[in-house]
Amino acid sequence: MYSKQDKKIMVRKFLDTKTPMGIYAIENLVNGKVYINAHTDVKSTLNSYKFRLKMNSLRIKELQREWNEYGEEAFEFKVLEYLKYDKKDEDRDYSDDLDILKTVWLERLSREGVQLYQWI
Repeated sequence: MYSKQDKKIMVRKFLDTKTPMGIYAIENLVNGKVYINAHTDVKSTLNSYKFRLKMNSLRIKELQREWNEYGEEAFEFKVLEYLKYDKKDEDRDYSDDLDILKTVWLERLSREGVQLYQWI
């Protein structure tokens, strides 16, 4: 078994672990439409979207409708780009950085002619 000190060290390491942040996408493989967004915890957010889609409770109506029509196998969930943490600034708010990165990706996909799901 672990000592109390070992447990404290493991808990501290867990609490200090930063979640991967960045830009994520849900792509409809049938028609090529893509939904993108940014979050400070991309893996959990993608899991949340998948859960809500399965429960028929996603508020992005068009995406939910197409999920219901085409099924789970017609969608790919992926991280487009990770944003690295600044080790020198532990308490930094990355909201603006994520918004800028999201805008860059939206512009890039628009230039490539990718049709995007709209939040309505």
